[in-house]
Amino acid sequence: MNKRHPTAKPVITDKPKKVGQPEKFESADVIEALKKTMGMRTLAARQLGCAYGTIRRYIETYPEIAEAEREARENMLDKVELKLYDKCMKDDTTAIIFMLKTLGRNRGYVERSEHRIMDMSKLSDDELRAIVEN
Repeated sequence: MNKRHPTAKPVITDKPKKVGQPEKFESADVIEALKKTMGMRTLAARQLGCAYGTIRRYIETYPEIAEAEREARENMLDKVELKLYDKCMKDDTTAIIFMLKTLGRNRGYVERSEHRIMDMSKLSDDELRAIVEN
């Protein structure tokens, strides 16, 4: 507790670990926080009461935590895709167009701009003037 400011909250820093210093959190705690927050690092840090950088460091250091974050994000995406699908089934035109442009790309549902390239070297002076004037 700070004597000058008794209501001040402690500042959480993400100082580099000293060699041999034990980790503050168990891997299972970090994994659980990432699962509960759908892999959102800031929310997981808030839940554990640490800095965002701490969560990032755990993810970079421990492969099992990195995998848990990836799985949590995939689960979140699956849930969002189901919501999008539900909107499509309710004839939401915007959702249908979005789904076709993203998930239906391999079936040709993409917006394309057609560009015609003209070989200007084969045009006469009169043809070039006509293009410039229009």
